[in-house]
Amino acid sequence: MQLTRDSVRAYLDQIKQKFPFPTEIRIVEHLSVSKALQGLVEEENIDLIIMAAHGHTGQHHYPYGSVAREMLEFGARPILIIQDIPRSLVQPSDSELAAKKSKGRT
Repeated sequence: MQLTRDSVRAYLDQIKQKFPFPTEIRIVEHLSVSKALQGLVEEENIDLIIMAAHGHTGQHHYPYGSVAREMLEFGARPILIIQDIPRSLVQPSDSELAAKKSKGRT
């Protein structure tokens, strides 16, 4: 576990150096990524969450990854989700296809 912690810290330190503004690294260990993030958001009274749409699996047929989706569904703060795949790989959701088919009629 310590080797993993050290590797994560080194990786995040490299990322941190790329930002032209002050940043802080927080490493939180938890069984659930979204619950850990929600806890950190509450602890630190964070105003805005910014996250990538796809993480570990990167499944393009879903608009968001599971962590982003859980943060949208269960979080209590505004979220800016950055789509991290090329536009050409983004596929319309079933609801988008249905709306297009019905031309917006209900």
